[in-house]
Amino acid sequence: DSPCQLIEEPLAGAPNCRNAGARVARGRYLFFLDSHVICGRGFFRRAVELMNTRPEIGILHAALSATGRGSAAFSYSHCYRRKRETPYPVAMFGHAALVVRRQQFIDLGLYGDCFKGYGGEEPYLDLKYWLCGSQVWVDPALRIIHYPGPRNYVASAADYYRNFMMASYAIGGKGWLERIYNEDDPGASLPRDVLASIRLQ
Repeated sequence: DSPCQLIEEPLAGAPNCRNAGARVARGRYLFFLDSHVICGRGFFRRAVELMNTRPEIGILHAALSATGRGSAAFSYSHCYRRKRETPYPVAMFGHAALVVRRQQFIDLGLYGDCFKGYGGEEPYLDLKYWLCGSQVWVDPALRIIHYPGPRNYVASAADYYRNFMMASYAIGGKGWLERIYNEDDPGASLPRDVLASIRLQ
């Protein structure tokens, strides 16, 4: 039997695909990697060793070295990795490459079922771990190259906004979320054309 299994997921987007993989995986740890990353030497061994010795870490992110055009990863790397050589906690981080404990990930509800397409899953999962008493860390020794190429799917701005709103709702932002969606509230922070394209479902 092959140790690999190909799963076809009808719902687009990384969170839906990663949830599907987590449900059938059997290992202690789950490594979530974008399809356009290259892991450095010793990446997996280092990640497992750190997770084994630091039980307070729920999500461990790799330090990103971005290349190519249009990558948001450089801003994460530039902001968080400057002058740091040892692992450190962060509020949230890009999800191009991360490791979690499989059972804890499942117990906390995975990425959730509120996502449609691309975007919003990163702050949702990281903040959910913090809210549930776990921690989110980055290890500068876990190096990857994040090279985004042409997408073979359409990334909708409306879906992206909707995902962020739904993620915020799911982790306790109901009050301000309802205000954002209220077109008659002078404090509403989204333009009317965006409000018209995304609605709570």
